[in-house]
Amino acid sequence: MEELLSFINKKTNNKFKDLLFFAGEYDCQNKILNLSFNYLKEDYETMKQNTKEIENLINQFFLNKLSTNVKIKHLLFDEELLLTQIKNFFYNKPQINFAFNITDIALNKTDDCYRVVLPFGEAFFGGKLKNEFEKFLSNYCAKYNVNVPEIICKKTQMQDVEKVLEDRVNAINEEIVLEDEKIKIEEINNIFGEISNLNEVVLATDKLEIVKNIAVCGTIS
Repeated sequence: MEELLSFINKKTNNKFKDLLFFAGEYDCQNKILNLSFNYLKEDYETMKQNTKEIENLINQFFLNKLSTNVKIKHLLFDEELLLTQIKNFFYNKPQINFAFNITDIALNKTDDCYRVVLPFGEAFFGGKLKNEFEKFLSNYCAKYNVNVPEIICKKTQMQDVEKVLEDRVNAINEEIVLEDEKIKIEEINNIFGEISNLNEVVLATDKLEIVKNIAVCGTIS
């Protein structure tokens, strides 16, 4: 698809450089190539009028061996989607995800300006992480032609951080504690060897569902 877009832009002096490929499907029965593109700029209606020209260029690319049907959709900026992307960004940062609740991250709008409110202080958000996040925001917003949000860090005292870390450790410890589950073995069939006083077996898991046809091998004590 990159070759196709490059061909179109070369033929038109980058007239359609803001078109983003979205999806494609070939209709074998009717021999029609259906292509969908997203467009991010405000002059969507003007771009939509160029649909036939784009179809002709695509036909040229494929040496006029098939018919083309092109649809252009206006991709609008969605602040809920941006907030989800921001949360996903920090979910993948263990130093943040472990100590803080990612769901507390907020995206607020004031007039025409967005603000990203982070639930941690600048002590946790500096250097490489800050540069990486700013680059992520800049690239994301550039695709939608919107201003990059202002980043607001919560003022966090060290004792607050220590309390957060302690609570997170305790919560994780509670999640990983497993209770021994005793399961009674019934209808024992001896294949080879000897069975001596086999009544129940302890498994290191919790809420194990009862299953049938279990093969028990090795030494059990």
